[in-house]
Amino acid sequence: MNRTKRNVPAVAQLLKRSALTVTAAAVLGALIPGAGTLPAAKAAALNEALKPALPYSSLLAAASDAAGNAAAANLSITHDGVTLRLSHLIYDKTRLSFVIERQGANFPADESVVILNEEREKNKKGKGYIKRPTLLIDGQELKDWGSFGDAGRIKNACMYQIGKKADWPDQFELTIQAQVTGIDETFEFKIPVEMDKKSIEVKPNATKKHKGFSYTVKELYISSSTTQLVIDSTGKVPATSKQTGKYIASMMYYDIVDDQGNLLQQQRFPYYNSLPKTKYHIDELYSPVKGTPKYVTIKPFTLTVDKNDWSVVGDTEKSVGTKTYWKELEMKIPLDKIKK
Repeated sequence: MNRTKRNVPAVAQLLKRSALTVTAAAVLGALIPGAGTLPAAKAAALNEALKPALPYSSLLAAASDAAGNAAAANLSITHDGVTLRLSHLIYDKTRLSFVIERQGANFPADESVVILNEEREKNKKGKGYIKRPTLLIDGQELKDWGSFGDAGRIKNACMYQIGKKADWPDQFELTIQAQVTGIDETFEFKIPVEMDKKSIEVKPNATKKHKGFSYTVKELYISSSTTQLVIDSTGKVPATSKQTGKYIASMMYYDIVDDQGNLLQQQRFPYYNSLPKTKYHIDELYSPVKGTPKYVTIKPFTLTVDKNDWSVVGDTEKSVGTKTYWKELEMKIPLDKIKK
């Protein structure tokens, strides 16, 4: 099991060069008031415009109604035969994130589109590889770096994500400056952004215990673009009869299912090449909840791991592995009485 949590931050240098600016103001005008406030016809038109040429994950697909996505509609810049298109911009209580799709001729479909360090840049030939962007809020450069890397199963695209800071305003102009290898000009986007405020925040501090293992749901945050789950756990994870000998139980993971049985998709799934710890603080993002469910259910599960090579039983392109659910640890969290 040679993978760790995806989209991990890495160091890259931005080369300051001449810039081309594109703004969304002329396209959208006053259509940036917030998620859920656009007239239906206009919202539908924006959603249609946001559909990328490439397939995207369920998380990004579900986020296409977010206010930030409206701001990023149809923004693209072309320099020297390479086009960067900004899409799926999300700004809520938890994070600011966006996707940059790369278009152009003769790009290998299965190759990374990003340059994460200077050494790799020296060894890389050709143009079209995207360096870590610089971000500015109302003209002030962000000093904190977020995670930057390939956008999972979205081909020819990268994703940038940074946790929201307490002092960020609810509304601001976001500037994204991206440098691409082999091209002198900077790809610069300027977008008006407003935080998604249509959200539910629950702090149940509810605990479930089984076989010496316990976990407490500290916070569940649901917005139109994301679901955040915060959990603290203690104790040794339980194991089945199949998780013995060379096989062990992984750390505890947590699925979220709504009252209709719909499984929320976890944004990034963490694998670790180590024995599970006895204490964890989990802070994970999932796809948004559909509609207005009366409750969601937390479904803890473990994976079965071969400790000789850290491979996961059942791990495939379409599956994180064979899940062992622990019914005794399931927790139902009511939402119908929460003020929205």
